[in-house]
Order: sequence, then C-alpha cells, then structure tokens
Amino acid sequence: MSRFKSRNKVFSTLNRIHRDKSVPDITASFAWGNFYSNIEESDYKIGIIPPEMEGRPDLLAVSVYGNTSFWWVICIANDVLDPLEDLWSGREIIFPLI
Repeated sequence: MSRFKSRNKVFSTLNRIHRDKSVPDITASFAWGNFYSNIEESDYKIGIIPPEMEGRPDLLAVSVYGNTSFWWVICIANDVLDPLEDLWSGREIIFPLI
C-alpha cells in the first residue's frame, strides 16, 4: 500500500536511556538519515488542522492515510517536536503522499 511502514519496522534502532528508561532511537540508523534528508522532496498535500484534531497527529494520520501508524510522518514533515504545542487548530501543515 505504501512506501512508508511503521517506523519500528523500517529503521534500525539504538537503545538510549531517557528518564531512566531504555527507549529505541531510530535517528542513529542510515535509513533514518536517508528518509529525513529526502522528506522535503516528497509530493504532498496541504491541510489545515481542524479544532477536533488539535495536538493529535494520530487523528490527522487516520483522516489522511487511514491509519494511525503514520502519525510520525506528519510530525517529521512539519518539524513537530511536541504535538500538543506544535499542532494547533488552524495551522497549515503538509501531508507527504505515501
């Protein structure tokens, strides 16, 4: 269906410690570097975040891609570090076509 799969299946990980817990870090993989450097060249649609989806990349992913698994693509494409802060109602964002 798509060239993007769950990030956990595409990128190798390196475990790091964050707040005393081990978490997978995908940014250490070659595939991540390749994906990240090419995301700006992807075709995309432009949308506006509706009030009911403010701070919810999972709901945006369902509405655009039909699957919550691609919330991370939306965040990466729009330089979102904190969805609660960065995905406000009325914001124009891009949705890479996958």
